[in-house]
Amino acid sequence: MRKITFIFLMLFGVLSAQQQREGAFIADDPGTYPVSGTAAIQFLSNGTKRVIFKNDFSTIQGLKLEVFLSTTANITTGTNVKISTQQLQDDNGGTDMNDPITGFKIFEVPNSVVITDYSHVIIQCTQANLLWGSVALGASTAVNHCEREGVFVANDPGIYPVSGSARIEFLTDGTKHVIFDKDFVTIQGLRLEVFLSKTGILNLATDVKISTQQLQDDNGGTDMNDPITGYNRFIVPASIELGDFDNVLIQCTQANLLWGNVTLSSIQGSGCGVLSIAEQVLSDLVVYPVPARDNITVSSSENKEFTVRMTNAFGAVILNNSQIRTNSSIDLSKYPSGVYFLEIGLDDKKSVKQVIIN
Repeated sequence: MRKITFIFLMLFGVLSAQQQREGAFIADDPGTYPVSGTAAIQFLSNGTKRVIFKNDFSTIQGLKLEVFLSTTANITTGTNVKISTQQLQDDNGGTDMNDPITGFKIFEVPNSVVITDYSHVIIQCTQANLLWGSVALGASTAVNHCEREGVFVANDPGIYPVSGSARIEFLTDGTKHVIFDKDFVTIQGLRLEVFLSKTGILNLATDVKISTQQLQDDNGGTDMNDPITGYNRFIVPASIELGDFDNVLIQCTQANLLWGNVTLSSIQGSGCGVLSIAEQVLSDLVVYPVPARDNITVSSSENKEFTVRMTNAFGAVILNNSQIRTNSSIDLSKYPSGVYFLEIGLDDKKSVKQVIIN
């Protein structure tokens, strides 16, 4: 019995140790094809192994861009494994040369890979056998990753099938996402959009839309009954906490029809307390006026320099890595009217404040 318990504890230790290695992209020829931003390989307690390009990732489209793990900074000199299942798609869902490719990307890592097996993430222009950009992965560190997950239930599976799993996840770096996993499958409908819901039935007064546009099918279009499969990712507004909503919905908004629903599980992962109390750690922080027009002021008893990051209602970063001191103003005059979220950091503390611009 002791032997069985010991083995269980060993396995539990392996599964619960959440680790990542990360680094910054270096373009091989930045004057011709710029590449920037951050990438990481992550091993999570739910068994997930993945490489992610973080929200700050940016490059332009080339001749068949694919992603590899490699033992050196060039796949022609090292041992490597391809982790992208197809060419990188640009922001328009296509492959037109020089079109921008930006933001969060996710790539599955084979189960056999150990987090120390490879030292680099590489983007390779495979049609031209050209190195596009590489990331030298740093030392392995613990990563806080908290999530709630569930499986899709189709509202009418005989007419529009939906299956697979989805999760809402919070990461150490402050990113919040809903992710449809690789097993996700449905078909195209009349304007499919994604919501966080409190009840499992869409209520526009209380629920939050997290898709910025209609779901694209596997061909990058919206043709009825075309398949939509695999990873999809949606940014969650910074103000939302893990316990705020209990369901992820796909809604056919043009027909006002529930397409599919995920009932989210209880919170699981590592460091969830740290991630879920970010709003309280700078409790005396005040941002005013609200609503604002041209500028806002940040006030706190801490007379120190804060870092400031602002996102819009869809999670897109519009102000990043700025630094201010208490009682300093932030110029908002160049931003359009709407709801924004201001993330203010001090040392290892962070607070999120809603900002409304008139």
